[in-house]
Amino acid sequence: MKSKNSLIIGIAIVVIIAGTVAYLRRPTEPAATNGGVHPVQVGIRQVSESRSAQVSLSFPGTVTAEGVANVSAGSDGTVVSSNIRLGQKVGIGTVLARIDDPSGSIASDSGFRNADIRNAELSVERAKLSYTESKRADGNTSTHASELSKDLAKKNLESAQATLTALLDRHIIKSPIAGTVTSRDVATGDSVKTGDPLYVIENGSATMTVTFYVSESERALIVPGSTIRIMRTPNDSQPVSGTLKRVSSAADPASRRFLAEATVTDRNSVLPGTSVSVFADATLNPSGSGHFFLPLSAVAIESSGTSSIFTIQEGIAKRIPVDVVRIEGETAEVSADLQDDTRIIIENAKRVKDGEAVASK
Repeated sequence: MKSKNSLIIGIAIVVIIAGTVAYLRRPTEPAATNGGVHPVQVGIRQVSESRSAQVSLSFPGTVTAEGVANVSAGSDGTVVSSNIRLGQKVGIGTVLARIDDPSGSIASDSGFRNADIRNAELSVERAKLSYTESKRADGNTSTHASELSKDLAKKNLESAQATLTALLDRHIIKSPIAGTVTSRDVATGDSVKTGDPLYVIENGSATMTVTFYVSESERALIVPGSTIRIMRTPNDSQPVSGTLKRVSSAADPASRRFLAEATVTDRNSVLPGTSVSVFADATLNPSGSGHFFLPLSAVAIESSGTSSIFTIQEGIAKRIPVDVVRIEGETAEVSADLQDDTRIIIENAKRVKDGEAVASK
């Protein structure tokens, strides 16, 4: 009898434990709400507030210095002449160094042993002889053919002279500005490669300039004379101020972008040759009647190519088709026939469905 009572008690304990576990694991019922549905919380803006927009444009830029010339080697070779001293004052066109190939066996008329220069000089000599002969022949015959031959010989001579001049300019290093030599990185007998730094010349009136490129649409937004911000690092806590100086009227043929230049207010705050980020604020104005601006995130661009936005009418989201006119960064200009007091959803628009209950923040 005692064994039977123990069995009954054990079964009762197991049942109680199983019931407790089942109770603790039951799904939590959601708290009752008004209708059981939470309206989506959204941010709104009236159409009247969207007729224009402020955007921040950013561009990668490079710092350069006006009044400072970094002179580099124009060709490979050996520096055979470099008599300029550190601290010496030089004028525009002063010869700083000569780069040659001392191993060349034949000296050219200009004193270089470089084979390319010697060949270019020979080409000029041959072109001169040809031109002299063609002039003599034209003077004797005065025919249309002889005149054409003379003109062709003249062009060949001019081309040969231009080639020789270009070669000499690469081997005879001259100062591009008048100033003082503040850095000298080469001496007679040194071997150099094209692009190696040789001298730095400063005229004492250095102005720091930031150059960057803008697209055709961005070019229409930035105005010379406006203030820009220059960030030297991604998290620069104290951006440097600058003034937009000019924007080129002609695009670069390769990139189809326009060169822009800005002067730096504090010229000691940036270093020449460094890369920076340039920021400019611009105002977008509508390009037509019925146009307004919205964050790009507020515009639904569907796979069919159509676009839409959501408005609020009596607490319900309503889908409105729109035409996207243009996109500038994260801002879209759209067109739709809406009243100025129409409220448009600009935050959390991606979570909203047509006909869904919404509530403004």
